[in-house]
Amino acid sequence: MRRVCLIVNPRSAAGSTSRRFAEIADAADRQLEAWDMRKTERAGHATELARQAIDEGFDAVVAVGGDGTANEVINGFFEDGVPVETEAHFAVVPAGTGCDLVKTLHMPRDLDKAFALVHEGDARATDVVCARFIGPDGEPAARMGINVIGFGMEGEVVARANASSKRFGGTLTFLGATVSSLLAYTPAPVELVWTDADGAEQSWSGELVNMFLANAEYAGGGMWLGKGAQLDDGLMEVTLIPKLPLRRLSRSLPHLYSGHPERVRGIQRFRASRVAAVSTGSHPVLIDIDGEQPGRLDASFEVVPRSVGVIFGPPA
Repeated sequence: MRRVCLIVNPRSAAGSTSRRFAEIADAADRQLEAWDMRKTERAGHATELARQAIDEGFDAVVAVGGDGTANEVINGFFEDGVPVETEAHFAVVPAGTGCDLVKTLHMPRDLDKAFALVHEGDARATDVVCARFIGPDGEPAARMGINVIGFGMEGEVVARANASSKRFGGTLTFLGATVSSLLAYTPAPVELVWTDADGAEQSWSGELVNMFLANAEYAGGGMWLGKGAQLDDGLMEVTLIPKLPLRRLSRSLPHLYSGHPERVRGIQRFRASRVAAVSTGSHPVLIDIDGEQPGRLDASFEVVPRSVGVIFGPPA
């Protein structure tokens, strides 16, 4: 019997989750034997609640919300980039605007089906990425990411998307924010160093539009940024988009959704276990971690291999 702690974000899905507590509880009663529900009250609260649940010996800690909620909960499994000692599993039940991670985890949107998997589904040891960067206060900060990390224009996109009402859903919200940012963004000079799939050090410098580090496959309301990503291989699928003519950049948008951005001339795809990025310009280069905007470059991003047990659903 799994003891399950549900961490629910009432503000997910533009606040509609706050009207679904009874529905969530009824489904949990039908599918789970021993469970508790805890509701978040502020930014960062889900991380605190997750750590409490781990300390209390729950067998599964479940994020009920969107990608931002999932990110906060997974951070409760770590302390300064190091996994805490626990046998607890992590799971996500989708109930948010951006529910991209669950596509890789094959978790259904139907509450009964999702909770049935939480109750008896298999858990796999899964990679998580440790990001170290400069926080809003100018001090060093760290945060874990389990889905997709981006920086450059992507940081601006997330800031715009999170400032909107999100009433049109994840895909249209992020697409609108992407188009607006594309028209306004000035590529930033950066220096990059990474460790590739063979363990060799590589580098690049220039004016950057976007860089995506995909641990899982989808982000931004359905962009297939990490096509082929494996959550247990110790590597990130990396997409590097340098400064390109606006017309060519515009043509790259459909390829971001189809999973083939490298078909646009000038865009690079490769795999890496670690990436370091330094901003050499005068304007801040913002970071996006799983749909949240916690800070800016300079930064490093490193895979922590097979560090959390994650409950998966069956592939479609």
